[in-house]
Amino acid sequence: MTLLALVACAGRGYAQGWNTDARKIALGGVGSTTNIATQMIEEDPKYRSIVVPLGLLQILRNIDKFDPTSSEFDPIRAMEYVANPYHITFGRNEESPGRKIITDIFNQGLSTDLNAYRGFIPSSNPKAEGIASFDLIHKTFKFSTGGSTFQGFYLGIGPYFTHRTALTIDQKLIDILSATGAPVTFPNSEFNIAVDRSTTQMAGALTFGYRAHVGLPAGLPAEGTDREGIYLAVNYRYLRGFHLEDVGLKVRADTDGAGGITLDPLKTLAPCPLTSLNPLLPPTFGTPFCTDRQTSSSGTGRSVDFGVATVFGPWDLGFGINGVINEMEWSDVKHKSYALGATVGLTSGTSGASIELVETNLGNTGDLTIKQPKDVRANATYRASIATFMGEIANGYLGTSFHGGVEKTFGPLAARGGMRYTNETWNPTTGLGLNIFPRVGIDVAFLTSTANAEKDRQPVMAVSIRINAGS
Repeated sequence: MTLLALVACAGRGYAQGWNTDARKIALGGVGSTTNIATQMIEEDPKYRSIVVPLGLLQILRNIDKFDPTSSEFDPIRAMEYVANPYHITFGRNEESPGRKIITDIFNQGLSTDLNAYRGFIPSSNPKAEGIASFDLIHKTFKFSTGGSTFQGFYLGIGPYFTHRTALTIDQKLIDILSATGAPVTFPNSEFNIAVDRSTTQMAGALTFGYRAHVGLPAGLPAEGTDREGIYLAVNYRYLRGFHLEDVGLKVRADTDGAGGITLDPLKTLAPCPLTSLNPLLPPTFGTPFCTDRQTSSSGTGRSVDFGVATVFGPWDLGFGINGVINEMEWSDVKHKSYALGATVGLTSGTSGASIELVETNLGNTGDLTIKQPKDVRANATYRASIATFMGEIANGYLGTSFHGGVEKTFGPLAARGGMRYTNETWNPTTGLGLNIFPRVGIDVAFLTSTANAEKDRQPVMAVSIRINAGS
């Protein structure tokens, strides 16, 4: 249950919650995603953003929720804070079914009637994914081809982290938690929860790239600015892995004749890790709890990103593919499993006796190759006389996402609005920007976030200081 809620929070809120630019947040998150070609284009307007981390004040006031030894420890709230650490979220610290179910688990007081936790409604297949990559040291070596155009090569070095998690949750469990009215029960049945895999990779990356900015083809409208032209970028990353953490999990909860939670010690045990011999059939849930873990400290891999963009007249257009190839091969992979035996009962451990997991050393599995899915995205900006319109659409592991926004300036004041679609949910955004001085401004954004266990729309406010570039 804990992992179920953590993935639910992380998958919905991570990207938007870690965006530190309130202007881009107010525009629906446009510009917060990565196309290496559009990164070559000078910002218009050109500025630098510094976040005002109001959300950290909430975290500091509730720091005990991160401490497993504290009576206030709350992993659900901790993950919600991590999913959105910088911006203030209203109503985040209120009591909720998601918090209650986890608190009861840690206090060994889980109700056998899951109807008591209605309102904590997970999706049947929640997912979370992220790639964190940036070059600490980088340089583009340019060879001018006339005016502002050039060709060149890029070198960079920095960290490269990836994470991906997917859960499969029994629909019967979701039906109970999402029901209204009379209690819902499933007598003499079982609920199954499975983590397909939760995989984290940590590596260093040495990046070799190609960069080019060439002139516009004849016939396209042009304004004669240095920004105009066609931009091309390709990155090849050599990856050197230093830690792999790959975990699977299977949980089975049985029900008695009244539909209450129990553990049936008479059910036949299946091996741990639990796998299906027939790929068309679901895995067998024999033991009430099983997790297996694969680790390695040595891996090599590669990643290829591609992007193209153009600026002509009032238009900015871009298209990119991140992870054209993205794979790591880990060597000397160690594999262990941990399981509860059939003699464990529902009240085991409440008398003070410890519950021990049965550890099985599955030996070395040799080499293991981890591949990341492609991330395809396109963006467009149109600068009209009345306002600037912009949008991005992407498709990757988490499905299709969309970010769109519009910005209108009134002297030193800028009004903004937008919409974002992620995890099959639409969330509106709005905000204002004010130039306090010619070189300094402040941006404020308001949005709704579903980065919580109950998927409630909670209001969020983001603030950042904008340092405008000189003329």
